[in-house]
Amino acid sequence: MTTDTQSLPSAKSPWFWGVPVAALVMAVLVWLTQTNQALFVLLNGAVGGEGLWSHATLLGDALVALVLLSPFVGRRPEILWSVLFATLLAVLWVHGMKELLQVLRPAAVLEASEIVIIGPTHRLSAFPSGHSTTIFTLVGVVILCLRRSSWVLWLLPIAILVALSRVMVGAHWPLDILGGAFGGWWAALGGIWLNQRMPWGRGRIIQGLIGLSLVAAAIWLFQFDTGYSLAMGFQRLLAGAGLGFSAWGLWRLVRQQDI
Repeated sequence: MTTDTQSLPSAKSPWFWGVPVAALVMAVLVWLTQTNQALFVLLNGAVGGEGLWSHATLLGDALVALVLLSPFVGRRPEILWSVLFATLLAVLWVHGMKELLQVLRPAAVLEASEIVIIGPTHRLSAFPSGHSTTIFTLVGVVILCLRRSSWVLWLLPIAILVALSRVMVGAHWPLDILGGAFGGWWAALGGIWLNQRMPWGRGRIIQGLIGLSLVAAAIWLFQFDTGYSLAMGFQRLLAGAGLGFSAWGLWRLVRQQDI
């Protein structure tokens, strides 16, 4: 099991500020030009179909995101421990801002003829997007801990696709997903910072408990209703893979002699 953890990148490094600054700049531009609604109308339903966007948006679900961590059980304790802290920060960001701002979602503002909705219809608490925050928190921790260009090249586009899917399924405005990307990345940075200052969570007992929690999450995911029935096959595939990875990771932890 890998027990070392990398330090946070320097504040001058693109690893640190690249994503949140890009998200903030785009959000400010959208806000200043008052194009939030126009961009939504332009993007929503423009390309792809229900199947594509149902599968993409599934990856931003909180339970699915937990299961996606399963390959790191018994291998990268600093990632799992960082994500635990980052999740708490992300929850504070999402629910705090939703309660504070009370932004209406597209379905509550636009006429039915102006919007394509895939999956459940939501009308309240738009900003920020929880799915966008979730995927950027998860991807942020992995990228910042591993800090390899190869991971950035495929993980970051996935995160962008998942965030974009929230507009495509009619659930969020562009500003919502940009706010999610901004907050999610800062949550990832905060999670890694807290991981470094409380390293006891990288020990085998805590890691084992996290692994057991991921086993439970994978089992729950088999029948969990995300509201996107077209992606149920993919969802169960992820659940099966997550169960296998988590179980194997727990076995690796048990086999270590100094447990």
